[in-house]
Amino acid sequence: MTKKEARSHYLAQRNLLGDAVRSDYDLRLYNHFFQKVDLNGVHILHLYLPIPARHEPDTWAILDRLRREFGHIRLVVPKVSANGELQHIFFEGLHQLKENAWGIPEPQTGVPADPERLDLVIVPLLAFAANGQRVGYGKGFYDRFLAQCKRHCRKVGLSYFEAAAIEGFDDRDVALDAVVTPNGLITF
Repeated sequence: MTKKEARSHYLAQRNLLGDAVRSDYDLRLYNHFFQKVDLNGVHILHLYLPIPARHEPDTWAILDRLRREFGHIRLVVPKVSANGELQHIFFEGLHQLKENAWGIPEPQTGVPADPERLDLVIVPLLAFAANGQRVGYGKGFYDRFLAQCKRHCRKVGLSYFEAAAIEGFDDRDVALDAVVTPNGLITF
């Protein structure tokens, strides 16, 4: 299937998952993330905040545990700027967040983070291919952002689904290093 077909198919599939199934998958993603993703050497971690209306894998429990148990890791969350680019802001607490026009919680204030300093990025996606290429919402926000990260920054996706046969990727698409699914960790 093409990226466009995968985007449509997996968005529909994700929307069909019931609350109980999504909750179960979120718990399994959380457990696999902390059991299988190596956080040694991670000092700055970028984490997307889920869009509730899009039923994205929930990252709030991951954020909470990272803040409680991994004090040496500084967290960064995204914000869409007025010109449509992703900005990256150090996360200080819930007080700095407000939902934007698309229902995405994002920081209203805070210290900007340089993408070249990030050690790990947790990336949202709709689907991914067996070679680590991801399908997002089609706006290119994360591909442009990931291209700015240092070469050794690890890119880890969270997906409710397993790899799919998807074609049509190009040089602008940035591949992931790994994806956490309800069944475990897949590395590329």
